[in-house]
Amino acid sequence: MNKIVLRIIAIITIVIGIVALGITYRTATIKKQQKAYVLVGFPKEQAAGLQKELEYISTEHDYIDRGNAYLKEGKIQEAIEQFNIVLERGKKTAALDFARDGLVDAYEKARDYKTATELLEKIVSKYVLPKGDKWRLADDERILYLKYANEGEYNLAVEHAQKALEADAQLPNRPQGANPPYYQRLNDLKAAKDYILRLKTQ
Repeated sequence: MNKIVLRIIAIITIVIGIVALGITYRTATIKKQQKAYVLVGFPKEQAAGLQKELEYISTEHDYIDRGNAYLKEGKIQEAIEQFNIVLERGKKTAALDFARDGLVDAYEKARDYKTATELLEKIVSKYVLPKGDKWRLADDERILYLKYANEGEYNLAVEHAQKALEADAQLPNRPQGANPPYYQRLNDLKAAKDYILRLKTQ
């Protein structure tokens, strides 16, 4: 009997707690997908502001997802446009970093090594970690191989692309061998051998 009474009291307490806190539930439909945001314990006006912020960030990530999808399909210009939309929106969110990374990938894919280098250097310049730190070593090596590729130094470019792959593989929680993007970049570089060698004569 006591257990039943305690259970009823617990249920009533939970219900009162939920009502007291107030659960604001909002659903945003983006790209015909249901995205639900549950905001607990916020006044109505504050919850509405947070909901709008979540919808904004979600929309930015939709652009990034489309950009990455275009990259996989080889539609580089379309990918660049999607990443640039996020940057042009101008609001400082974590999505900006993903968009900048996406642009580096896109320009590297387009064999515009000069632009890819410049964009990546801007990203790395904001790191608080010193050059040579293991957490940024892969990016440092990537900058080097992009520079060498732009200068037509194919062998040096491949050497440092391999080092970038190996540096990334040393980080925790990496797939055995390294992340697939590093293999793809190394393979793309090798496939661009003739193009890179021609850059040296220009």
